[in-house]
Amino acid sequence: YSNTPSYFDFKLGTTGKPLSQSGLIRLLKKVDIVFPVMHGTFGEDGEIQSILEKNKIPYIGSNRNACHNCFDKYRANEFIKSHGFFVLPSTVLKIHEPQKSKVILEKFFQDHEIKRAIVKPATGGSSIGVYSVSSVPQALESTATIFKKRIDTRVVVEPFCEGIEFTVIILLNRFGLPVALLP
Repeated sequence: YSNTPSYFDFKLGTTGKPLSQSGLIRLLKKVDIVFPVMHGTFGEDGEIQSILEKNKIPYIGSNRNACHNCFDKYRANEFIKSHGFFVLPSTVLKIHEPQKSKVILEKFFQDHEIKRAIVKPATGGSSIGVYSVSSVPQALESTATIFKKRIDTRVVVEPFCEGIEFTVIILLNRFGLPVALLP
């Protein structure tokens, strides 16, 4: 036994049985509350939340709109910025516009005096297909790899941010006010 995605896929392929959407809904309606902890597409992008909401099945976590908006890293940054919060500058490259990528990256690196940048898929997990680069050619190569592996059709590039990373969970209290848990 090993706890890897390929092992899980192997087990599903040999012992798993397909579950239709209506079967999933029937199963979920039998529980008191759903705690969706699936990673990636369908789990974090608002899809399962949409099914739960449409079928009036109670669940823990953010609603479908919040999940949908946060799943796309570029869209999430633009949303946060539009509400007056600081975000690192970023740019997005698209698989169907490869001829524009070099020009966009050269301008982005120059405008922000970038010495090191992060190249990552616009959607999906936080560690798959993430590259640290120090030049436009490296950024182009990393972008090409993401597109070639079909990890995503859009890539976000942003300056590397020096510092300590931490997570803060924010919940609503019984009065509907946000409360931050300890980092």
